[in-house]
Amino acid sequence: MSAPGPTQAEIRAVGKALKSRNVHLEDHYISIQTFLHTGGDPSEGPPDPESDGREELANRCHLLADEIRNVRAAVGAVNFDAEAKRKLRAALAATAKGWDARGEIFGTLDVGRIQVAQQVAERTTFEAESTAKALQPYFVGH
Repeated sequence: MSAPGPTQAEIRAVGKALKSRNVHLEDHYISIQTFLHTGGDPSEGPPDPESDGREELANRCHLLADEIRNVRAAVGAVNFDAEAKRKLRAALAATAKGWDARGEIFGTLDVGRIQVAQQVAERTTFEAESTAKALQPYFVGH
């Protein structure tokens, strides 16, 4: 017999926690996307390695990671299934780590550090997506 799904109250509480920093998350994400696409031809990718834009882009990635950690803290304050909470907080931690890795990619010219950060970004994205799939009932209507 499988465990019962989340109650409507739990779904609302988790949704509220997830949305608690939504404006800040969107602002940072949009600023990253805008920055990538206004520095010249969008197909050219990130700013030129010699430009100050790389540092600004790195800072924006780290700000987004910080906001995701704020959401993780908000989720931690919600009373719901302990295993689901652990998984959701792990997915949020992985997502934040992935954005920090992207910040590292944009913020350095060291090829070795870039390669490591790319691996971290890929791994944490996969971890977060895999974990989030198991928590679908909490995302109904959000």
